[in-house]
Amino acid sequence: MSKYSNEFKLMAVKEWLSVGTMGTPALVKKYNISSPALLAQWRDEYLGTGSIGSKNNKAYSPDFKITVLHYLKTHSLSEAKT
Repeated sequence: MSKYSNEFKLMAVKEWLSVGTMGTPALVKKYNISSPALLAQWRDEYLGTGSIGSKNNKAYSPDFKITVLHYLKTHSLSEAKT
């Protein structure tokens, strides 16, 4: 069983997306997350799949994929990081 619920992970990721990378240390401290890398892992899962903790392999709409690529470009992240 995971230490953090999927709902908690999603909440933290959505807040991270609203404040950006400059907020990572503050969010890790605020939510008592064990490491910034863990928050980044949750972010990558969310950006790559559109959810957290989902085990299904669903297809994603072109609009969703464009949104993810736009986010990567505006935040100077590479596709390999997602």
